[in-house]
Amino acid sequence: MQIKGHNFFQHSIFSALMSGDVSGSIKTMELLKHGNFGLGTFNATDGELIILDGKGYQILASGDVNIINNQMTSPFASVTNFVADLKLTFNNIGFSELKKQLEQKFPSSNIFYAVKMKGSFEKISTRTLTKQKEPFVALKEAAKNQSELVLENLSGDLVSFWGPNFANMMLVPGFHAHFISSDKKTGGHVLDFKAKAINVEICYLTSFNLNLPVTESYLKHKVDEMSIHADIKKVESESQK
Repeated sequence: MQIKGHNFFQHSIFSALMSGDVSGSIKTMELLKHGNFGLGTFNATDGELIILDGKGYQILASGDVNIINNQMTSPFASVTNFVADLKLTFNNIGFSELKKQLEQKFPSSNIFYAVKMKGSFEKISTRTLTKQKEPFVALKEAAKNQSELVLENLSGDLVSFWGPNFANMMLVPGFHAHFISSDKKTGGHVLDFKAKAINVEICYLTSFNLNLPVTESYLKHKVDEMSIHADIKKVESESQK
C-alpha cells in the first residue's frame, strides 16, 4: 500500500500548553502563511482558534466569534494546506461512533491526519477555555473554569487533526476538533455531537515543520510524562460539569 502524504506546520507542542505555557509566541496572522486549515488557541488561552478556507477565527468563552487580527498571538497551533485524499458521507451519527468509523478508514495508525467535516447537527456540545490571568496555571486547572455550550439544530464545520499515540507530547493523540457554525457566529472545542448528515474529507499528513518557541516560559517548561495522558483526556474529551 502506498499513499501520497502532505505536510503540516506545528507551532510548539501540546505538552507545553498542558503544563501552562500559554503565552503567545507566534502571531496568528503568521499562521495563515503556513496553511488554509488549522486549529489552536490564543495567548492566555483566550478562546479557540479555527483556520478554515484560509480565514482565521477566534471563538471566545461566550461562544461569540471574532475574525483574527495581527495583534493576536498563539502559544500552540497546527496548520496545513488541506487536500482531500478521501471523502466520506454519514447520516444520523454521533461523534464517538464517527471517530471509530473514520479510524477504520485510515490507511495507517502511524501517520497524522487533518479531517474536515461539514454537516447539519441535531446537537453539538462545545467548550471554550476562559482567558487566564498571570501567573498561568496548567490546562487541567484552567479547564475547571471552562465555558460549556450545547448548540442545537444548526449547521457548521469541524476543523480536526488526528495524531498517533507516539506523538502524544506534540499534539493531542486521537481526534482534536473545533467547531464553527455556518453563519460564523458561534462554536468551540468539540466534546460531542449528534449529526443529522455530515460530509467528511481526510487529508493524509506524513511530514511536518515543527516551530518551537524561544520564550522563557517554553524553554523552562517541565512535563510530568506519567500524568500527561490522563490530563489530556480530561481537558480535551470530558465535560467539567
